Amino acid sequence: MAGMVLITPSSAVSNGTVSIGANGAVDLTSNGTYLNLQGIFSADYRSYRIYASTKQTLNGSLQAYLMNGSTTITGNYQYTNFTYFQTTFSTSTTGTGSTSFEVARTGVSYDGTCVFTIDITCPFVAEPTAGRSEHYNQYGGSVTNMGGAYTFHHSLSSSYDGLRFFGNNMTGRFQVYGLEE
Repeated sequence: MAGMVLITPSSAVSNGTVSIGANGAVDLTSNGTYLNLQGIFSADYRSYRIYASTKQTLNGSLQAYLMNGSTTITGNYQYTNFTYFQTTFSTSTTGTGSTSFEVARTGVSYDGTCVFTIDITCPFVAEPTAGRSEHYNQYGGSVTNMGGAYTFHHSLSSSYDGLRFFGNNMTGRFQVYGLEE
């Protein structure tokens, strides 16, 4: 891989306070339940990496959808996850037809920071899109740790140019990189 190029979204939309910095980083600074990153995928790159550090004020999962313009694509996703909570491990698979895919999870009754990466291949190419994500949480200053790895697949052969994240009262920073081949 030759390198990573930071991509500035054409727009970032949320029901919280969101801004795009001069360097292309997107900051969600007040609680939002969704964040749309539009214009991040193009014919310039086949693969992408997304780095994020988020916080949710309520427990739950952080989900994502592919987008085409301002249209959220619901359906035809499948994802598998492997998570750990201290010393407990779990796995699950959501069959084809899920309305979204999970990229990270915060724990029950905790308020903590979650860092995650997403690698996604072929979102702009009119063929099925696949990817993986990894996340790590440490809750609200406690020593309770949680992490996980996810794989996801969208079965339709369509072109997408954005992602929509949704969760519970999120804040955080999101950065998108195109991966040079």
